[in-house]
Amino acid sequence: MLNKIKVFLLVQFILCFAFSGYSTDRIDSLTSKLLNVNDFDKAKLYNQLANEYIPVLPDKAIEFADKALDYALQYKNKQEEASALNYLGLIYYNISEYDKSLQYYQRAVKIAMKVGKKEEIANIMKKIGIVYVNQGKYDKALLYYQQTLNIYIRLGYKTKEGQLLSDIGKIYYYSGNNSKSLNFYQKALETFELLDNKQEIINILNNLGAVYDEDQQYKKALDIYNKAISLLSSFNKPDEESILLINIGNTYIKIKQYNNALNVLNEALHIVEKTNNYNRIADIYNKIGDVYKFNRDYSKAIDHYFKSIKVAKENLLTSVLITDYKSLYEVYYVIDNYKSALEYYQKYINKKDSLLAEESNKHANQVEHDLINERQKHEKELLQKDKHIYQSELVKRKVIYISLIISTFLLIVFIVIFSNLIIKNKKYHNIISEQNTEFEKLKINKH
Repeated sequence: MLNKIKVFLLVQFILCFAFSGYSTDRIDSLTSKLLNVNDFDKAKLYNQLANEYIPVLPDKAIEFADKALDYALQYKNKQEEASALNYLGLIYYNISEYDKSLQYYQRAVKIAMKVGKKEEIANIMKKIGIVYVNQGKYDKALLYYQQTLNIYIRLGYKTKEGQLLSDIGKIYYYSGNNSKSLNFYQKALETFELLDNKQEIINILNNLGAVYDEDQQYKKALDIYNKAISLLSSFNKPDEESILLINIGNTYIKIKQYNNALNVLNEALHIVEKTNNYNRIADIYNKIGDVYKFNRDYSKAIDHYFKSIKVAKENLLTSVLITDYKSLYEVYYVIDNYKSALEYYQKYINKKDSLLAEESNKHANQVEHDLINERQKHEKELLQKDKHIYQSELVKRKVIYISLIISTFLLIVFIVIFSNLIIKNKKYHNIISEQNTEFEKLKINKH
């Protein structure tokens, strides 16, 4: 079930976000353009660089998307702001930092809502739904998927409507609500039948078969699978045909129709051997071994398990090896070959422990990677803070400097005015004094 969810999510993101592909020539071209472009247009170039690095260097992609976001915010470029947030949401999803992914997507959808682009709103809401599915938060995922579906219906996008109905059916299937899953798959099937989209009809029939199989409605499951096989005959798609045949084989095993199971599984093996899909070849060998085991033909079961092991070892398929070792241990135990049973049980445990250790190391490396990113982010924030403090100090110094100049100027003006007043006052006193002297002289002469 977990592998099915991962495949579903991978397909969803491929559909939601098409990569341009990593190209050193294009990167060099974009980098050189940065030297001559104005600041407003830098956001677009940084976004394009982020897109180039997404498939290969996520850290570098984050660096460029962050720069794009900074320029977009600085110059109020809403379109590139939304693109940068979209890229950051995707990158953090790809490296399993789902909370950060959601934060960026939530910001992106707010911009889309302000701009009023309904198709873009639906696109981002679907991505948010995918992140929630990956977190196992199916209720929240369904909430966003339903809103997306409503938009597609209003816009009249029938193909996207059918695909989303199918996706909602998958989510209900993963969450164990098979009745609702069947309901949405049927709606999707009706939509694509109206559109005469045979490829999508085949996909949905395969999904319907899986639900009926899980509900132990094996006859319905086989009917649905065979209908899909019949439609697929007009296409040249060996990969899809082999998947359907494996599903049919699994259903025959469950109802103990082992001869039918062997026939379809060998047919699937014949198809897959031409495609060099070694993982599936090893898996089919193992399933054929299971059929012989259930039919108590233990020598043929062991023979096919070893064939699976050979392919798995040559192609480093650890998970298949674990299944093979477990199958051999069980068969040898049933036929009382306890020495071989113990040998393959130990191999099964050791390989399983090795895989767990490998995953643990990956997790530890991811944690270390996250810590480094967090530290770099913190350092960047501190640098930004220092930059703001420095700029603030510059502003303060400028204000003080200007204030000092104005104060000095005002002081000089005051001194000049005050000096003029003193001079005028002195002149006035001199005139008064002279007049008084003249007046005294006149008095004396009169007497």
